[in-house]
Amino acid sequence: PAAQPRHLLNIAQAFAQIGNWPGLERTLERLVAVDPENPEAWYDLAAVRASVGKADQAWPALERALNLNRHRRRQDDKVQDLNETLQQDPRFNALKQDARFQALARPP
Repeated sequence: PAAQPRHLLNIAQAFAQIGNWPGLERTLERLVAVDPENPEAWYDLAAVRASVGKADQAWPALERALNLNRHRRRQDDKVQDLNETLQQDPRFNALKQDARFQALARPP
């Protein structure tokens, strides 16, 4: 219950390395609960969900990730641009033809 974000991130990386997608998804869900302002955690949760065919659950996480990232980039434009990353990320290929993807992936 008192897991630190860095510990959850290590666990998530281990699940990703062994291909345990349910474990990875659960760990990322816990990570966003513990660190809800972390756009990368939301982005990774969306990516896992999109990759395993849970598009309906991926959309809210992706929207949250991109909104948090846009806010952070307004304060510091040198931080990673997840919108740019999204365009090249094959984990989202199943979503790219959806009009919601085009609306979310638009430049700020």
